[in-house]
Amino acid sequence: MKLVKPTTHYILAIAVSLLFMAGIGLTQVPPTPAPRPATRPNPEKSKIKEKTPKPKVPGDLPPGVEMGDGSTTEHSIAVDQRVSIQLCINRGTVRINGWKRNEVRAFVSEGNKFGFNVGERSEKNDPVLISLVGIREHVGPGETTVSTVECIAGDDIELDVPENASLSLKGRETDTTIDTVR
Repeated sequence: MKLVKPTTHYILAIAVSLLFMAGIGLTQVPPTPAPRPATRPNPEKSKIKEKTPKPKVPGDLPPGVEMGDGSTTEHSIAVDQRVSIQLCINRGTVRINGWKRNEVRAFVSEGNKFGFNVGERSEKNDPVLISLVGIREHVGPGETTVSTVECIAGDDIELDVPENASLSLKGRETDTTIDTVR
């Protein structure tokens, strides 16, 4: 029987180890990346996301009822930590979450455009009374006018508000969840 040199043993052991490690590496599933923390818009700037509007259904709506034009919109505003928020919803699933920021962020999916109406400011010029109002655009011959309506509508309506905020909510057809708000 012929003996194998010791260096051959080392080379053979290294080759087998490399093949074994390559086999393990090919059978592993790569880890899923950790979710990135959500970034919030600058309180001084409003972020607007818009989709193409849904075609309007023929027929007039009763006075004061705004069903929205099918757009998705998001706005935020810097406020006082004890802000009072007035909100009127015609329809939609509403989620209101408290957070530790002096900012109100509102998101409306598949609904009408909206804006913030500042009713009162503090000594530091921060809003202490705000309301969300719907924005309606009237297209006429050669001009477009914009008006506000009291209530907003959308499939999903989400608000992030300071934890010490107080809410006044009116609704017609809503499913509302409120978490961590005074």
